[in-house]
Amino acid sequence: MKNSRRIFAGLGLVLAVGCFAVVISLNRKPATFPPLPSPNGYDDFTNASANATADVGNISAMDLQALHLCIRSNATALELVRMGLSRKCSAPTEATILNFTNVHVALSGQKRLAQLLNGEGRLAELEGRTNDAVRSYLDCVRLGNEVSRGGFAINRLVGVACEAIGGSALSRLAPTLSRDASMVVITDLMTLDTNAVTWNEVMTNEKEFIRNERRGNFNPIRLGIEWWQSRAVLKHAKTRHDMSAVKRRLIAVELALRLHQAENGQPPARLSDLVPRYLSRVPTDPFTGKELIYRPQGTNWLLYSVGEDGKDDGGTAVTGRKLGATGDVLFNTP
Repeated sequence: MKNSRRIFAGLGLVLAVGCFAVVISLNRKPATFPPLPSPNGYDDFTNASANATADVGNISAMDLQALHLCIRSNATALELVRMGLSRKCSAPTEATILNFTNVHVALSGQKRLAQLLNGEGRLAELEGRTNDAVRSYLDCVRLGNEVSRGGFAINRLVGVACEAIGGSALSRLAPTLSRDASMVVITDLMTLDTNAVTWNEVMTNEKEFIRNERRGNFNPIRLGIEWWQSRAVLKHAKTRHDMSAVKRRLIAVELALRLHQAENGQPPARLSDLVPRYLSRVPTDPFTGKELIYRPQGTNWLLYSVGEDGKDDGGTAVTGRKLGATGDVLFNTP
C-alpha cells in the first residue's frame, strides 16, 4: 500500500511540475524571429524537391546506365539544390508555427534531394571522378545542415538523416583520398561545423511551436503528460544532433591524421600538433565538451568519441544504430 501511495505521489508531482512548466511557458512573451533571407535558399530546395523524379529512393541500387539516366533527368533539381546552398537559408519558422499542415511533405522532399546528391556522387565514383564524388557528398552534408535552419526538432532529424547519407559516403572514401581531396573535405567540414545549426536554435523554435499549440487548450493533466513525454522525444533528437556533429568532426580529424602520417612517417603526439597545418582547431566531443579521445599506437592510432553513454570504452565501437547502445563512436561507425 505504501508503494502505491509513493507511485501516485510521484505521478502527481510529475504532473504538477509539468503543469507549472506549461503555465510559465504559456505566459512568456512570444519569440520574435528575424526576417527570412531574400532570396532564400530554402525556397530553392522546395523547388528542387518539386523537380526531382519520384524514383530517387532506389538510386543506390541502380546500375550505371540507370544511374546516368536518373542524374540526367534530375539536372534541374540538382542545379536548384546548389543554388540554394549558395544562398542564406531558413525555413519559414513563423509561418510554420501558425500552419504546420504541409511540413511533412517538405521534409520528405528534402531527404529525396540528399538521396539524389548521393546518387550523383556514386555515379562520379563509378566513373573514376573521385573529386566530383567528394563534392556531391559534401553538398549532401551541407544540405542536411541548411534544411535545419529555422526549423524544429523534426526538421533537425531530417537534416541529420541527410547529413548521414553524405557523411557515410565520405568516411568510406577517406582511405582512398588524395592530399588535395582530403584537405577539401577537412576544410569544408570544419567550416560547416563552425557555422552549423545549434541545438539551442532548434529548441528556441521548438518551444515556440509547442507554446502556440497549447494556447487556448489548457487541460492541466493532458498538458502535464505531454510535457513529460516530449522530454524523451527531444532527448532522442538532441542525441541524434550530437551524433551528427561528432561524425563530421571525426572524419575531419581522421583525414588530418592520415595526412600527418603520410608526410611525417608517424602520427602526431597529440591532436594539437595538427593545428594549423591540417586543422584550423581541435574539435571537441559534444558528448563530453572535451577533446576527442586520441591515442597514438606506433604508426597507427585510436580516435573516437565516447558516444551517447558518456563512457570511455577504449575505442570499442558501438554496434548498430539503436540509441542507448554502449560503445564508442569512430569515424566510420555506421
